[in-house]
Amino acid sequence: MWTCRLISAYVAALLLGGQLLVQSDTCLLRTVPVNVLTEHGQIVTGLSPQNFKASFHHKQVKILSVTPDQSPRHIVIVIDASGSMTSERRQWRYYIDVARGFLAGIPASSLVGLVVFSTHIQKVIPPTNDRNKLGAELVSLEAETHFKNGKEGQTALWDSLSAVASDLFPLQSDDSLYVFTDGRDNSSKSSFSKLWRTALEKQVRFFVFSVDMSAFGGGPTPEESIPPKELQDLADATGGYAVHVSHDAIGKLPSLTDKSGTPSGVALLLLMQFRQVYSFNRVQVELVGSFEKSQNWDLKTNALTAHNLVIVYPHVLEGCKSSLQSTNATR
Repeated sequence: MWTCRLISAYVAALLLGGQLLVQSDTCLLRTVPVNVLTEHGQIVTGLSPQNFKASFHHKQVKILSVTPDQSPRHIVIVIDASGSMTSERRQWRYYIDVARGFLAGIPASSLVGLVVFSTHIQKVIPPTNDRNKLGAELVSLEAETHFKNGKEGQTALWDSLSAVASDLFPLQSDDSLYVFTDGRDNSSKSSFSKLWRTALEKQVRFFVFSVDMSAFGGGPTPEESIPPKELQDLADATGGYAVHVSHDAIGKLPSLTDKSGTPSGVALLLLMQFRQVYSFNRVQVELVGSFEKSQNWDLKTNALTAHNLVIVYPHVLEGCKSSLQSTNATR
């Protein structure tokens, strides 16, 4: 009897050790979306583990594999239709033109959703392959004018983005939100930090397109108290990419094509951003130690001859709960 109990205890210990190893591996082995871009915005292909070097807490991170990924995914276009966005007709049409160009370039295999918000979420089209339905909605949005109700001039940016990222759709790791907004918020009940935590937990990538109105139409409005930099930081943290354009002194926005119809510099920048949404490398890394809170890490290119390369990757890694915490949480 004593021998049987000893064997049972030994087997149980082995099983528990295996479970802890799996938990540890889940924390230490990460797969992150990565793109390397030339100074002209072209995506570098044919990369291998030897083309990267990484560190975490000043310790070397092992690069295990690099796998190109163009598989179908979920993408949600999120459009801020608050008063600061729709009141200036040229600006609003510019946003819609960029959204229309983005929609036209997404591979047919990917599902695309649409969310429109101001003080609250106003319109929702769940991810679909029906490009005609989405295109028709963008045409309808283009006809929007400045909201006459003063309350509708407010913006609940953080509330709306948190809702989309957390539970509005069944988003999966590396799915993307492409947000069209000036980055202003003056009516959210939740904070930017909540959105930040949600984005990291869900591993949803944020892409942003914004237009700066500071050079046109006078000084800052009360809504400008929160700068677009926070959305830039969110894009960097999640492995997305932000594009920001400005009016000139007379209120003119940069053209998307030149006189011959050739894409302009801004258009090429946008095309580069568009491609990153649905085409990237999955880079698997092995970290050197587990951690409970989100942490920054560093990933760089290595052994590539081109100069001035830009690497786009999630700058922040979500922490792992310890096995003890997980056990206590279930009691």
